[in-house]
Amino acid sequence: SWGDGDATIAGSDAIRNGWKLLSASEVKAAGLPAQCAGKVWSVRLSLAYRPWALWVLEKDGSRRRLPIARWPNWKVEHPYNHFTQWFRVKKIRKGFPRTTIYAPHVLKDPDKDAYKGATIWIDHANTSGEFSIIGPFPSGIGSYNPREGSLQPSLTHPARHPVKNAPFYLENLPRFLDEAGEWYYDMKSRRLFLWLPEDRDPNTVTVEVAQRKILLDIEGQRYIEVAGLSFTGGNARNLNDAPRAGNYDRTNNYCAMAAIRLRNDCRHIRLHHLKIYETAGAGIVNEFLDKGCRLSDIEVADSRFESIDNDGVKFTFKSAPIRFPQGLLTDIRVLRNSFMNIGLRCSSDQGGRGIDLSGVERAEIAGNVLHTIAAQGINVVGGRFGVETPMVRVLIYANKVVDSLMQKQDFGGIEFWGVGPVYVYNNISANPVGLVAHRGVYHKNHAFYFDHGAKGYLFNNIGWSDRRKDAYKGILGSHFFHEIRNQWNEAFHNTAYCFLKGQAHTSRHGDQQHYLANVFVDCYFGSLSHWRLDDAAEIAYANNIFAGKYEAIYNRWRGETFHTPMELAKHLRGQKNHLSGNPGWA
Repeated sequence: SWGDGDATIAGSDAIRNGWKLLSASEVKAAGLPAQCAGKVWSVRLSLAYRPWALWVLEKDGSRRRLPIARWPNWKVEHPYNHFTQWFRVKKIRKGFPRTTIYAPHVLKDPDKDAYKGATIWIDHANTSGEFSIIGPFPSGIGSYNPREGSLQPSLTHPARHPVKNAPFYLENLPRFLDEAGEWYYDMKSRRLFLWLPEDRDPNTVTVEVAQRKILLDIEGQRYIEVAGLSFTGGNARNLNDAPRAGNYDRTNNYCAMAAIRLRNDCRHIRLHHLKIYETAGAGIVNEFLDKGCRLSDIEVADSRFESIDNDGVKFTFKSAPIRFPQGLLTDIRVLRNSFMNIGLRCSSDQGGRGIDLSGVERAEIAGNVLHTIAAQGINVVGGRFGVETPMVRVLIYANKVVDSLMQKQDFGGIEFWGVGPVYVYNNISANPVGLVAHRGVYHKNHAFYFDHGAKGYLFNNIGWSDRRKDAYKGILGSHFFHEIRNQWNEAFHNTAYCFLKGQAHTSRHGDQQHYLANVFVDCYFGSLSHWRLDDAAEIAYANNIFAGKYEAIYNRWRGETFHTPMELAKHLRGQKNHLSGNPGWA
């Protein structure tokens, strides 16, 4: 017997005693602020890796995570905008693998080594600056110029970089340990410095520091079942080295930090009734290192994922962007799990998703509940790019996603890419947040998104978004359903409430696009298409209901605006490619 409580595999090391309270002279010698004297405690440890997370175990059994010493000491004061107390970039000078950010209003220290060794978290926008698909991302600092008040963080992609007004903060220096509830670990002296909330004595509690990055590694196995266990306390990969900076041969960061990793060829694996929580890595991931590997007949079911810095469940056909072997994902099932607070301190580029299956052939994602997710709640790429995959069949149904896209935009709460058929039905997708941090607007935040896909079927789904005074027209969500460069898609019997636009297709229509019997309520703009309705070989808009307040239904590419359903119906009847005898909106 292991004793009381859950059977737990922890990646953290416990510290129960040995703490010493620092005097004023010891505080000064350690480079800590003067106010730490008589408040900060230290203990000497022999750790193999730098810890990127620390928890205090409370008497009730809960784990309370404390932030690494940071500057400024920001707090969350807005449910969807967590950046209100971060610093802001005044201007940038583009470069790769490093770019230069200027913030002379806060970066005033005259010492050129003042921020050496620090970690910077900064938002990375796309090239145009319109939105951010990377979100806030960590990096070491290449150099600091006191005269200019500038820093040089590394980038993970040449087209993803900070822009003017991008939010940022610094962490992981002794000088930043200036208030209760923070900590710092000095790798050189192997000393941990801690200032507990309420100035408590750490000798009276249990403190745990993250240490192991992979908690359970399953490599090349068959017929394995893992059930009834808890996983917690995992460490992250070195945050200062998180950006690729052009090294696209390196395996993705999430492959090196997870509660459970399925490595190389794994088949017939069942992971169920697990609790994965409070960990600095990811939840469950895979990694392909050798050619010809398969991830087949894998089930993740009836488990709880909570407060995980990176992705919840992430299975992908390729473990690095280029020159890496592709594996096969098939017969993947993710069923009846709950996800809460996922990806909000993400150090994997294109990460922070609740459920992410990339390059999958056959999959079933059903019965999952996801809340407060940094990126997409559910993201599926059907098939492998550049490889014929005729047997793709994906079911996404009976899931609920609320408050997705907390840190990233140009995505959907539930999103499909690639090839199908992919059937998305009986789902709820609510409040895709999509706050563009450097612009202060909600943008490109869709409840459902078919992105560069073919043969997607969206039916019997429900979506809504909040009414917010800080949003354009008082409406949070951009679209209930958005498509880009898609063909052979159908959307029918869906219900949308309170979006800026009900449905839109950006870029050229493909063949056989059908939109039938959908209900759109209080969608401010009834956007039929951003491209040409008459460009598709076959199109059908019929028996849709548009109710409540709206300004217009329009086809922006042609400059056509329809203020009444009758105007639209008349227009569609004149198109030779339109199938239905009852076109338009009721």
